[in-house]
Amino acid sequence: MSEDELRVRLRLVDTSRNAHRALPDRLVPADAKILAASVRANSGVTDQMFRLVVFPGLDESGKAVASPLGEGSVRMRLEGMEVVWLLPLGSFLPPKACPIDGESMNGAWRFCPRNGASLATPARKPSP
Repeated sequence: MSEDELRVRLRLVDTSRNAHRALPDRLVPADAKILAASVRANSGVTDQMFRLVVFPGLDESGKAVASPLGEGSVRMRLEGMEVVWLLPLGSFLPPKACPIDGESMNGAWRFCPRNGASLATPARKPSP
């Protein structure tokens, strides 16, 4: 599938279940194109292995399409296939600590998967 075909067929589905089309190449910011070229050059991937697809950050009403710190999910759909990311994305949050054993947990988790304890407190930072 060509990059142009991918842009036409791929959809980003926001937390309100609205589907968004990818930006056409002429609207993709120059810095995003530079990032894609850098990834290709430094990782050895080819154009067939790596495609940068950019979506608008705001919907028609001016509301953010997605936030990594928000609640819900974001989906990518392509011809009957769907990938779902649950929000918030843990990699954007500080880790939390289990109040029972102190183990560091994903910042998006609300409960410890081992013992069910609430993970409301941030993880302790290790001493130097």
